[in-house]
Amino acid sequence: MTTEQLYPLVLVISQLPMSLNKLLTAHWSVRHHEKDSWAALVRDAAIQIAVDLDVSFPALQAGQKRMVTLSYYFKDKRRRDADNYMKVILDALVRNGLLVDDAPEWCETTVVFHVDKKNPRTEIVLNRG
Repeated sequence: MTTEQLYPLVLVISQLPMSLNKLLTAHWSVRHHEKDSWAALVRDAAIQIAVDLDVSFPALQAGQKRMVTLSYYFKDKRRRDADNYMKVILDALVRNGLLVDDAPEWCETTVVFHVDKKNPRTEIVLNRG
């Protein structure tokens, strides 16, 4: 199986990121913990995919532009700003090598909000760019 045949990759994380508005007003240690926590969650989800597909983790790492779809499943249908939830996740994808960079030359991002009262979560879909 070639690296490109592995895509799309779907990472499901059973929590939602802190909004950028909350993150920017939080104490520096809270911001640091949130970034580290999401980097670990993304890494663990990617490693699980690698194990399931019987490939090495480096085979999942990016070398070209990717399309990223971030789907957030909230408990309610309150209005939210899409840009408010991307930063921590995109940084985690870059930190783990799943994206080269979160700049537009390397990453095309789409954000979708859903409601799931019983199972709030974040789904990250990586596809070839």
